[in-house]
Amino acid sequence: MRLITLTSDFGWRDHYIASLKGALYSLVPDATIVDISHDVISHNNIDAAFIFKNSYHHFPPQTIHFVAVDLSGLEKLRLIYTYHEQMHFIFPDNGIISLVFQTLPNHIIQMDTFGFPLFITYKEVFAGIADKLLKNEPIEGPAVTDVKRFMPMNIMLFADMIKGTVVYVDNFDNAITNINVSDFEQVQKGRAFEISFGRSRFTNLAESYASVPEGEKLCLFNSIGLLEIAINKGHASTLLNLKQGTQVMIQFIQKPG
Repeated sequence: MRLITLTSDFGWRDHYIASLKGALYSLVPDATIVDISHDVISHNNIDAAFIFKNSYHHFPPQTIHFVAVDLSGLEKLRLIYTYHEQMHFIFPDNGIISLVFQTLPNHIIQMDTFGFPLFITYKEVFAGIADKLLKNEPIEGPAVTDVKRFMPMNIMLFADMIKGTVVYVDNFDNAITNINVSDFEQVQKGRAFEISFGRSRFTNLAESYASVPEGEKLCLFNSIGLLEIAINKGHASTLLNLKQGTQVMIQFIQKPG
Protein backbone atom coordinates (compact mmCIF):
# COMPACT_ATOMS: atom_id res chain seq x y z
CA MET A 1 0.00 0.00 0.00
CA ARG A 2 1.32 3.44 -0.94
CA LEU A 3 0.03 6.48 0.88
CA ILE A 4 -0.56 9.98 -0.48
CA THR A 5 -1.27 12.76 2.02
CA LEU A 6 -2.92 16.08 1.24
CA THR A 7 -2.60 19.30 3.23
CA SER A 8 -4.30 22.42 1.89
CA ASP A 9 -6.21 25.61 2.57
CA PHE A 10 -8.92 24.56 0.10
CA GLY A 11 -11.59 23.93 2.76
CA TRP A 12 -14.38 21.40 2.36
CA ARG A 13 -17.21 23.50 0.91
CA ASP A 14 -15.93 23.86 -2.65
CA HIS A 15 -15.01 21.45 -5.43
CA TYR A 16 -11.24 21.83 -5.15
CA ILE A 17 -10.44 18.80 -2.98
CA ALA A 18 -12.88 16.50 -4.76
CA SER A 19 -11.40 17.52 -8.13
CA LEU A 20 -7.86 16.89 -6.91
CA LYS A 21 -8.75 13.48 -5.49
CA GLY A 22 -10.56 12.59 -8.69
CA ALA A 23 -7.48 13.46 -10.75
CA LEU A 24 -5.26 11.42 -8.42
CA TYR A 25 -7.48 8.36 -8.44
CA SER A 26 -7.84 8.54 -12.22
CA LEU A 27 -4.07 8.08 -12.61
CA VAL A 28 -3.23 6.15 -9.44
CA PRO A 29 -6.37 4.15 -8.53
CA ASP A 30 -4.49 1.84 -6.16
CA ALA A 31 -3.18 4.62 -3.94
CA THR A 32 -4.60 5.41 -0.51
CA ILE A 33 -5.21 9.12 0.00
CA VAL A 34 -5.09 10.55 3.53
CA ASP A 35 -6.29 14.06 4.35
CA ILE A 36 -4.01 15.69 6.89
CA SER A 37 -6.03 18.91 6.85
CA HIS A 38 -7.92 21.14 4.43
CA ASP A 39 -8.84 23.66 7.11
CA VAL A 40 -5.51 25.50 7.08
CA ILE A 41 -6.19 29.23 7.47
CA SER A 42 -6.31 30.64 3.93
CA HIS A 43 -2.89 31.77 2.68
CA ASN A 44 -1.37 31.18 6.13
CA ASN A 45 1.94 29.38 5.68
CA ILE A 46 2.74 29.36 9.41
CA ASP A 47 -0.54 27.57 10.11
CA ALA A 48 0.15 25.07 7.32
CA ALA A 49 3.68 24.34 8.49
CA PHE A 50 2.59 23.73 12.10
CA ILE A 51 -0.09 21.24 11.09
CA PHE A 52 2.07 19.44 8.56
CA LYS A 53 5.33 19.20 10.52
CA ASN A 54 3.49 17.71 13.50
CA SER A 55 1.85 15.09 11.27
CA TYR A 56 4.13 13.85 8.50
CA HIS A 57 6.69 11.95 10.60
CA HIS A 58 3.99 9.54 11.82
CA PHE A 59 3.61 8.14 8.29
CA PRO A 60 5.61 5.17 6.95
CA PRO A 61 8.58 5.42 4.57
CA GLN A 62 7.83 6.21 0.91
CA THR A 63 4.68 8.18 1.74
CA ILE A 64 4.03 10.97 -0.79
CA HIS A 65 3.14 14.29 0.84
CA PHE A 66 1.47 17.09 -1.12
CA VAL A 67 1.17 20.51 0.53
CA ALA A 68 -1.11 22.87 -1.40
CA VAL A 69 -1.39 26.12 0.53
CA ASP A 70 -1.43 29.69 -0.82
CA LEU A 71 -1.10 28.49 -4.41
CA SER A 72 -2.26 31.84 -5.78
CA GLY A 73 -0.31 33.99 -3.35
CA LEU A 74 2.65 34.68 -5.64
CA GLU A 75 2.55 35.69 -9.30
CA LYS A 76 5.22 33.18 -10.34
CA LEU A 77 5.01 30.37 -7.82
CA ARG A 78 7.34 27.41 -8.28
CA LEU A 79 6.53 23.88 -7.23
CA ILE A 80 9.39 22.06 -5.53
CA TYR A 81 10.05 18.40 -4.77
CA THR A 82 12.44 16.72 -2.37
CA TYR A 83 13.08 13.18 -1.11
CA HIS A 84 13.86 13.47 2.57
CA GLU A 85 13.65 11.19 5.60
CA GLN A 86 12.67 8.35 3.22
CA MET A 87 9.56 10.23 2.11
CA HIS A 88 8.52 12.32 -0.88
CA PHE A 89 7.56 15.97 -0.34
CA ILE A 90 5.95 18.37 -2.78
CA PHE A 91 5.60 22.00 -1.67
CA PRO A 92 4.84 25.33 -3.31
CA ASP A 93 7.96 27.48 -3.03
CA ASN A 94 6.38 30.00 -0.69
CA GLY A 95 8.42 29.42 2.46
CA ILE A 96 6.54 26.51 4.04
CA ILE A 97 9.45 24.11 3.56
CA SER A 98 11.70 26.34 5.67
CA LEU A 99 9.22 26.17 8.57
CA VAL A 100 8.70 22.41 8.32
CA PHE A 101 12.37 21.36 8.31
CA GLN A 102 14.86 22.82 10.75
CA THR A 103 17.59 22.09 8.20
CA LEU A 104 16.59 22.21 4.54
CA PRO A 105 17.03 19.00 2.52
CA ASN A 106 20.17 18.88 0.37
CA HIS A 107 18.47 18.15 -2.95
CA ILE A 108 15.42 20.18 -4.00
CA ILE A 109 14.02 20.06 -7.54
CA GLN A 110 11.78 22.50 -9.39
CA MET A 111 8.77 20.82 -10.97
CA ASP A 112 7.18 21.60 -14.33
CA THR A 113 3.74 23.24 -14.10
CA PHE A 114 3.20 23.31 -17.89
CA GLY A 115 3.74 27.05 -18.15
CA PHE A 116 0.56 27.96 -16.29
CA PRO A 117 0.06 29.32 -12.76
CA LEU A 118 0.14 26.52 -10.22
CA PHE A 119 -3.36 27.21 -8.89
CA ILE A 120 -4.71 26.34 -12.35
CA THR A 121 -2.71 23.18 -13.07
CA TYR A 122 -2.33 21.73 -9.56
CA LYS A 123 -4.66 18.77 -10.24
CA GLU A 124 -2.83 17.59 -13.36
CA VAL A 125 0.61 18.32 -11.94
CA PHE A 126 0.03 16.56 -8.61
CA ALA A 127 -1.55 13.55 -10.27
CA GLY A 128 1.35 13.28 -12.73
CA ILE A 129 3.92 13.43 -9.92
CA ALA A 130 2.07 10.78 -7.92
CA ASP A 131 1.87 8.54 -10.97
CA LYS A 132 5.65 8.80 -11.56
CA LEU A 133 6.51 8.16 -7.93
CA LEU A 134 4.22 5.15 -7.63
CA LYS A 135 5.82 3.72 -10.77
CA ASN A 136 9.26 4.35 -9.23
CA GLU A 137 10.18 6.68 -12.09
CA PRO A 138 12.76 9.39 -11.35
CA ILE A 139 11.61 12.94 -10.68
CA GLU A 140 13.60 15.27 -12.89
CA GLY A 141 14.00 19.02 -13.00
CA PRO A 142 16.47 21.81 -12.32
CA ALA A 143 18.06 21.91 -8.88
CA VAL A 144 16.85 24.69 -6.59
CA THR A 145 19.16 26.40 -4.12
CA ASP A 146 17.26 29.64 -3.54
CA VAL A 147 13.99 28.53 -1.99
CA LYS A 148 11.90 31.15 -0.24
CA ARG A 149 12.47 31.13 3.51
CA PHE A 150 10.66 32.40 6.57
CA MET A 151 12.27 33.29 9.86
CA PRO A 152 10.69 30.95 12.43
CA MET A 153 9.20 32.31 15.64
CA ASN A 154 12.03 31.19 17.92
CA ILE A 155 11.82 31.21 21.69
CA MET A 156 14.33 33.24 23.71
CA LEU A 157 16.00 31.54 26.65
CA PHE A 158 17.54 33.48 29.53
CA ALA A 159 18.84 32.45 32.95
CA ASP A 160 15.59 33.46 34.66
CA MET A 161 13.12 33.81 31.81
CA ILE A 162 11.70 32.25 28.65
CA LYS A 163 10.02 34.39 26.00
CA GLY A 164 7.84 32.61 23.48
CA THR A 165 4.86 33.24 21.24
CA VAL A 166 1.57 31.67 20.30
CA VAL A 167 2.15 29.84 17.01
CA TYR A 168 -1.13 27.99 16.49
CA VAL A 169 -4.78 28.02 17.57
CA ASP A 170 -6.40 24.59 17.33
CA ASN A 171 -9.96 23.50 16.62
CA PHE A 172 -10.83 23.69 20.34
CA ASP A 173 -9.64 27.33 20.42
CA ASN A 174 -6.63 26.37 22.53
CA ALA A 175 -3.55 28.57 22.02
CA ILE A 176 -0.36 26.58 21.43
CA THR A 177 3.01 28.26 21.96
CA ASN A 178 6.50 27.45 20.71
CA ILE A 179 7.76 26.83 24.26
CA ASN A 180 8.64 23.15 24.55
CA VAL A 181 8.89 21.10 27.70
CA SER A 182 12.61 20.28 27.33
CA ASP A 183 13.60 23.97 27.17
CA PHE A 184 11.28 24.73 30.08
CA GLU A 185 12.88 22.05 32.26
CA GLN A 186 16.38 23.09 31.21
CA VAL A 187 15.85 26.67 32.39
CA GLN A 188 13.55 25.93 35.33
CA LYS A 189 15.94 23.70 37.29
CA GLY A 190 13.26 22.98 39.86
CA ARG A 191 12.38 26.62 40.52
CA ALA A 192 8.95 28.18 40.96
CA PHE A 193 7.69 30.11 37.96
CA GLU A 194 5.07 32.49 36.67
CA ILE A 195 3.58 32.22 33.17
CA SER A 196 2.18 35.52 31.92
CA PHE A 197 0.35 36.84 28.86
CA GLY A 198 -1.82 39.92 28.80
CA ARG A 199 -3.30 40.28 32.28
CA SER A 200 -3.25 36.54 33.02
CA ARG A 201 -0.82 34.90 35.42
CA PHE A 202 -0.23 31.20 36.19
CA THR A 203 2.08 29.69 38.79
CA ASN A 204 1.43 26.00 38.06
CA LEU A 205 0.89 23.59 35.21
CA ALA A 206 -2.16 21.38 34.85
CA GLU A 207 -1.82 17.65 34.18
CA SER A 208 -4.94 17.62 31.98
CA TYR A 209 -7.82 19.84 30.89
CA ALA A 210 -10.03 18.25 33.54
CA SER A 211 -7.58 19.27 36.29
CA VAL A 212 -9.56 22.50 36.67
CA PRO A 213 -13.33 23.09 36.82
CA GLU A 214 -15.20 23.71 33.57
CA GLY A 215 -14.74 27.28 32.40
CA GLU A 216 -11.42 27.73 34.23
CA LYS A 217 -8.13 28.69 32.53
CA LEU A 218 -5.10 26.42 32.56
CA CYS A 219 -1.64 25.91 31.12
CA LEU A 220 -0.19 22.51 30.27
CA PHE A 221 2.34 20.81 28.06
CA ASN A 222 0.34 19.03 25.37
CA SER A 223 0.81 15.77 23.48
CA ILE A 224 3.53 17.24 21.25
CA GLY A 225 5.41 18.76 24.19
CA LEU A 226 4.43 22.40 23.65
CA LEU A 227 3.05 24.81 26.22
CA GLU A 228 -0.67 25.27 25.63
CA ILE A 229 -3.12 27.78 27.08
CA ALA A 230 -6.66 26.47 27.36
CA ILE A 231 -10.00 26.80 29.11
CA ASN A 232 -11.62 23.56 30.21
CA LYS A 233 -14.49 23.16 27.72
CA GLY A 234 -14.07 26.81 26.76
CA HIS A 235 -12.51 29.06 24.13
CA ALA A 236 -9.16 30.33 25.39
CA SER A 237 -7.95 32.03 22.23
CA THR A 238 -11.14 34.05 21.80
CA LEU A 239 -11.75 34.93 25.44
CA LEU A 240 -8.11 35.71 26.28
CA ASN A 241 -7.33 37.43 22.95
CA LEU A 242 -4.55 34.99 22.08
CA LYS A 243 -3.48 35.01 18.43
CA GLN A 244 -0.50 33.91 16.35
CA GLY A 245 2.36 36.11 17.51
CA THR A 246 1.00 36.90 21.01
CA GLN A 247 3.93 36.93 23.43
CA VAL A 248 3.98 34.48 26.35
CA MET A 249 6.59 34.82 29.09
CA ILE A 250 7.76 32.48 31.84
CA GLN A 251 9.59 34.13 34.74
CA PHE A 252 11.48 31.87 37.15
CA ILE A 253 11.14 33.19 40.68
CA GLN A 254 13.98 31.94 42.87
CA LYS A 255 17.60 31.14 42.17
CA PRO A 256 18.35 27.51 41.30
CA GLY A 257 19.80 25.18 43.91
